[in-house]
Amino acid sequence: MFDWADVMTYLLIVLKKKDASKQLEKTDAELSAEFNDLVKLASHCQPVPVKLASDLSKKNPFYSVLPETSLLQVVELFGSGTHRVVDANGIIKGILTQSRVVNYFYQNVTKFPPIEQLFPKTLNELDIGKGFVISALSDSFVLDALTMMIKNGLSSIAIVDSEGMLLGNISMTDVKYVLRSYSHSLMWKTCHQFVSHVRSGQGLEDGQDRYPVFDVRPTSTLGYTIAKLSATKAHRLWVIDEQMRAVGVVSLTDVLLIFARSAGANPKPKRVSSLSLSSPTNQSE
Repeated sequence: MFDWADVMTYLLIVLKKKDASKQLEKTDAELSAEFNDLVKLASHCQPVPVKLASDLSKKNPFYSVLPETSLLQVVELFGSGTHRVVDANGIIKGILTQSRVVNYFYQNVTKFPPIEQLFPKTLNELDIGKGFVISALSDSFVLDALTMMIKNGLSSIAIVDSEGMLLGNISMTDVKYVLRSYSHSLMWKTCHQFVSHVRSGQGLEDGQDRYPVFDVRPTSTLGYTIAKLSATKAHRLWVIDEQMRAVGVVSLTDVLLIFARSAGANPKPKRVSSLSLSSPTNQSE
């Protein structure tokens, strides 16, 4: 499948040509022929066929399900880190996403007693949303923050100050805004400048240094967290402490993993979860 993560990965190849040059020096054993072709085209700013860039980010392999696939099987698949699945008949009838499944459970939770019993429990009790947050300092460059996002398989990254206080985040949605508004120069700005400009352009400027950001506390209940995910249409919420420092993140994958396990399934995460994170950094690549 082809999505915004692939677009951003391609942009990083184009914008960070030093990296592209290094890729060109690798042997065919290290790079597939198709990826070599993509890097060569990108480094010379030539048109790139979508088929070459499809799943360039390695985040969105193609998954399909049959109409008779059980909801538990879908939840188990999503709980492993998969974001989208489609019908398996060769003709795509629709795309089933993590957010759509979570919203379905949220709206129909009384039909699923094992899941309903989880709603009053806190994130602490469920042991989710803990660990160090993958973040970038507000004075680090956007390109470095985006590179960190791609390398860690994330769709957003926390922006913090030198004390670890959560100031905002940069997400795939922001990248879409930049591309659609042709504000490409923002890619060479600091994260602080980027977030300020994007939030202002989206009509969310509040005249303060701290930007609107979606967060919860370790003591927030699962029900409250899911309600906030549903209302904001976010894929993850940052977990903050009393000092407003980012101490974790809870994602749709985490929620679906909890759902799957409550039903007796045991999905195995395919990529980094919210519990396997690194400390704040502003180091350049």
